[in-house]
Amino acid sequence: MLVWLWLLAAWDGTGLVPHRHDLDNSEFTSIDAWRFSDRGSVALAEGTADVAALPIVIAGEPLTEITHYWLVREVAVSGTPRSFDFLSIHVTGLVSAYEVYWDGALVLRNGVVGDAPDSEEPGRNRGDAMIPAEAGGPGIHLLAIRVSNHFRPIPAAVPVASLGYAGIREMLWVDSFYIRLINLGIFLLSALLSLALFWAGPGHRAYLLFAACCAAYIAEVLMTLFLQYGLPWPLARNALLLGRTLHPLAGFLLGAFFLYQYRVPYKRALLAWTFALHLLVLVPWAGLSPGWAYLLPLVFVLKAMQQREPGSFSSFLGVAVAASAMIFSRGEAFFAYSAAMILFVFCIVFGMTRRIAEQERRHERARLRSAHLETQLLKKVIQPHFLMNSLLSLISYIEEAPDRAVVMIRALSREFQIVNRIADAKTIYLAEEIDLCKAHLTVMAFRKDVDFAFEHPEPIPEIRIPPMIFHTLVENGVTHAFRPGEGGSFRLSHSREGARVRLRLCNDGSRLRGVDNADSSRTDGLGTRYVKSRLAECFPGRWELRAGLVAGVWCVDIEFEVHERDS
Repeated sequence: MLVWLWLLAAWDGTGLVPHRHDLDNSEFTSIDAWRFSDRGSVALAEGTADVAALPIVIAGEPLTEITHYWLVREVAVSGTPRSFDFLSIHVTGLVSAYEVYWDGALVLRNGVVGDAPDSEEPGRNRGDAMIPAEAGGPGIHLLAIRVSNHFRPIPAAVPVASLGYAGIREMLWVDSFYIRLINLGIFLLSALLSLALFWAGPGHRAYLLFAACCAAYIAEVLMTLFLQYGLPWPLARNALLLGRTLHPLAGFLLGAFFLYQYRVPYKRALLAWTFALHLLVLVPWAGLSPGWAYLLPLVFVLKAMQQREPGSFSSFLGVAVAASAMIFSRGEAFFAYSAAMILFVFCIVFGMTRRIAEQERRHERARLRSAHLETQLLKKVIQPHFLMNSLLSLISYIEEAPDRAVVMIRALSREFQIVNRIADAKTIYLAEEIDLCKAHLTVMAFRKDVDFAFEHPEPIPEIRIPPMIFHTLVENGVTHAFRPGEGGSFRLSHSREGARVRLRLCNDGSRLRGVDNADSSRTDGLGTRYVKSRLAECFPGRWELRAGLVAGVWCVDIEFEVHERDS
């Protein structure tokens, strides 16, 4: 409807009225309606051919099957020309090769226009036609453009021509260049900061994903800078195709960043949905603006806000501002876009620092709690009751079976020796923990006069864990899972998927077989609290502990994400 209203305003009953341009006004005027011919000659540009009978086309109309054509429009220039400036014509939407004529004179040749692909030589993606001062004065002028689009990267459409002073146009180009440099600096600093956090910090993959997101923005700004100053069409075609993928790619990486930055469930499924949505943004017929690439990141941050995650509100504000800039701004060369990107980066980085600070506080609390619980557990290991029972058992074995007494003494000393060696360590190898568990079970087997076994994977995985966590779980199992006079076995299994490690400790004691997994009234004892504190200290925000019956056997699952810095 708007197009038809516009046509009525430009229609004089016999055809298009001349396009009006006032030299006293520094504003640019856009020519977006043309006379069209796909069989014309230079006579159209010289004004010797009858153009009144030619059809009218509007900017944006597709020219799918037409690769060689003419566009003609009369221009009524009024006002007084500036003595220090002259008119220029900038055409947007043209690809491959074209020629611009002003009153029959060729003012710009971009490439070589050809009737067939063999005769065409692609030009550059940008060309400004400069009109000599003596030819751009007041009066009726004829603007003609000859086009060939054999090498177009996308379906051709009717272009728009912008008419205005060359000096003002150049000033705008220079302004846009410096604004793009500001945008480039914003994203470059953000990428470097994220990489520094990744390398110098705990190696959280979320920081690497945000660095990659900033790199996508950097690539887009660089591509736009190159296109601004003109590239040959074979290169410009690839740059345009690449440019269509960069905003959706940045949006996908931003969504992945939030998935790993915050505790969002179903990460893999959500990553797949995010990827699918950003593929849809790439499809032209979907008609989705780049702002839609921020839809799922907004949803992820809203979920994090619902969970009261530190830094989630500032992240939401930043993504909302970025999405608004993509949808409502006129492009990344304007100050509003740059201001929005500065706020976007500030909010994201602020959210990251808030989260790092909260993790540091949690880590410190976990460290202090671990130290306290460690002291309690050490007291428990060497408490008088434990020593008294062990010594009484030794006395009995010395009198009745001296050989077995020697084995028990060695096992007891071995346990104390290992505990003394690892008590102050933050992490130890799994093999050391297994040795400690075996020594403890040997002692407890002598004390209870039953048989205990400890099964483990061979070879033992070379991973590091907090000290005494499985020793604590084994001790709990001996105390709570086995009835008096009942022996049994503990089985440790291991699996790994990428950086995610899973360790499962099961025992076949009969006392816990009637436990209801759904019972929410169970509380953590001293041992379980110690294990959780140790895990929180060593793997902050990336560990899980679950306990319950699995196929009638009591099992404890410990999962954590290993980084290189944990080794």
